Amino acid sequence: MFSILIITTNFLRENAIDLRTQSFNKTPVNFLSSPKVLLFCSCFCAAHLAAAQSNKASFPDGSQNVHASFASKIIPVNNTYGYEIYREGKLFIQQRNIPGRPGNGGFADSTSAKQVAELVIKKLKNGEMPPTVSAEELKSLHIQ
Repeated sequence: MFSILIITTNFLRENAIDLRTQSFNKTPVNFLSSPKVLLFCSCFCAAHLAAAQSNKASFPDGSQNVHASFASKIIPVNNTYGYEIYREGKLFIQQRNIPGRPGNGGFADSTSAKQVAELVIKKLKNGEMPPTVSAEELKSLHIQ
């Protein structure tokens, strides 16, 4: 990646227009000869590359949840239901829609929300992180 930057910089250096000393439409000169411009371009490319590499989703280690205490609370959401899961008394997960399904629809009843919340707590206590819920699991719980 760095060699591409050097090659590109050299090409631009040879073919750019220097607006400091020449008329805009007359002769080509070296705009990128300034060390400040080169430093800025290098830093910008390095920062962009670092941000792209660190932009991956990561989850905390699930082993810390094995001995933690969890509680759930059913919440109303636009004429449907969702749930919140608390870890050691602090909000850990807020699920306003049915997990594992497309869209934003919530649970039809509070019992369904409670069943899924209990399943998620079970997964958390087993060290699963993230505690995903599959379509098959929803079907086995008769979630509509």
